[in-house]
Amino acid sequence: MVSQEFLHSLKKGDKVFVVQRDRFNSGYKETYMPVASKGKKWLTLMNERYPIRFSMSDGKEEKVCGHPFIIFESKEAWDSHHRRSKKWSDIKLAISNTAIAGSPPPSFSDDDLDNLLKKLNG
Repeated sequence: MVSQEFLHSLKKGDKVFVVQRDRFNSGYKETYMPVASKGKKWLTLMNERYPIRFSMSDGKEEKVCGHPFIIFESKEAWDSHHRRSKKWSDIKLAISNTAIAGSPPPSFSDDDLDNLLKKLNG
């Protein structure tokens, strides 16, 4: 999600864009949090009530249960990630619905299927 270069460039007082899944509806809570401290192992952000620690190696929140906060380099990076995730979910659903039918859509040629397989397998 977030690069190590970005994490290491942060300093105390910088505002960081974070997102958390909203537990009361199917949306997300988006906010900016200031950097409270940064060490070799942990980046600590401060929300309204308490500090939140993130690993400096991968940017993941130290959390045992619940929906974690996720750091993004900017709101634009989050918007792009969210848009791509939605499209990917739509693709998975379309493939699942097609698999139930037992054969690929008639609009897909053999070349289309080969190209799709190559792209998915990297």
